[in-house]
Amino acid sequence: MSKFDFTTATRSELSTVWKAIAQEMGDDRFFTTKELDHLPKVLDSEEQVLAFSSGLHKGNTWLIVLTGERILFLDKGMIYGLRTSSIELERVNNFDYEKGLMFGKISIGSNAEIYEITNVWKKTVEPFTRKLREAIKAKQQGVLLLAPGTEETKDEEVAPPQADPLADYQTHDYEIYTPPSDESGPLALGGASSHEAEPSTASGRPSVREASLERMRRAGIL
Repeated sequence: MSKFDFTTATRSELSTVWKAIAQEMGDDRFFTTKELDHLPKVLDSEEQVLAFSSGLHKGNTWLIVLTGERILFLDKGMIYGLRTSSIELERVNNFDYEKGLMFGKISIGSNAEIYEITNVWKKTVEPFTRKLREAIKAKQQGVLLLAPGTEETKDEEVAPPQADPLADYQTHDYEIYTPPSDESGPLALGGASSHEAEPSTASGRPSVREASLERMRRAGIL
């Protein structure tokens, strides 16, 4: 199973994947366009992006990215450039979320530190944490999760060719039965005994010879 490589993908390919993830998460990507543009530069080769959202962390708007290996925090400022931070999935001790009228909060515990992301779009809070739970479980079980929108499609199964019903059909030549003539056949005068009869057909009906002999006996010829 091949993985989608975000580090070598074209801008068009990345746009397709970002759209698929945003639709799954319910995120509009409005505040994190700059961070998404820089995300492939901080990913490892074939590292799979599973989900993302955005919110406030330490006074700034951050892009929160979940991959199959870690949780990434990205903040692209105009003055200080790109700031990043990450938590390996193995180090996540606990996480939970809260939802308000419009926004929610995601809390992630790692060792003795708590990462709190506030002002997260309410509709993205639950999908993100559900995906985080799946990613941690998959990491523990050694299962690979592919980025949304990059799953390989299976080739349609092609039905085996149907056997030609006439392929094994063999034609046969049949001989047409012709009753023997009076001169040469067993019905000729002086020929076979009147007690000799041709066996009946398989259907139980008398054969042509038996019927002829019977008619001759009734006529007094035999």
